[in-house]
Amino acid sequence: MKENKQPVFVLFIVLILLLVPSTLAISNLGYFKTNTDVNLIQTCATCTYNNVSSVISPTSELLIQDQAMSQSGTDFFYTLDQNYTSSNGVYLVNGVGDLDGVDTVWTYSFEVNPSGQELSKDQNLIAHTAAITILIIFFSFVGYFGFKRLVGNERKVDKYSLSLVIIGFSMALFQLLYLVYITASRESGYLVSNILNNNFNVILVVTLGLVLYSLFIIIIKLVNFEDVMEDDEEGKW
Repeated sequence: MKENKQPVFVLFIVLILLLVPSTLAISNLGYFKTNTDVNLIQTCATCTYNNVSSVISPTSELLIQDQAMSQSGTDFFYTLDQNYTSSNGVYLVNGVGDLDGVDTVWTYSFEVNPSGQELSKDQNLIAHTAAITILIIFFSFVGYFGFKRLVGNERKVDKYSLSLVIIGFSMALFQLLYLVYITASRESGYLVSNILNNNFNVILVVTLGLVLYSLFIIIIKLVNFEDVMEDDEEGKW
């Protein structure tokens, strides 16, 4: 005779349904900038109160404990002061509310970093690294081109070739340092400084401007047939 397992199955489903409401929410609140206020929120339609039981810092330090949240309809709020968000990393928020009249715990996390945004994905980092590597090679060539023209001109100092040397080698060094910077930042998990992020558009415009200027000067030098012929005869280019 076959054993009827249906009652056991039904009991199992009922237990799951009873256990699910025991936690109001388990999620990530989002990303916030270092040293800024963070609005902790909770939503509950049948709660008369919600309290923040504790907030744990990335260094496992207890920041606050047993703080009542203010209520507006079904939403509950508590503002975590910026003095508590000086450390970069993941913060854990624990709380309790009377869901359907029963004390129910809830928990979620949020992340603090200098940019206040999710860190770049690996594929974006690879593309970024490749672009910077190309710029390093380009500006190194610009510096070398200007240096060769400068050394080859025995009559006078060519200010345009000198500008190529300065722009080429200085920008190549800048891009190299920036490459080291973002690599180290990715390895450590957080950006060391937000200065480059805040001025990214300015840096991009300046870099593109210097690229166009360098290409313009190189083209001018290459189409100067008299200098090219002299360099060819002297074996300097």
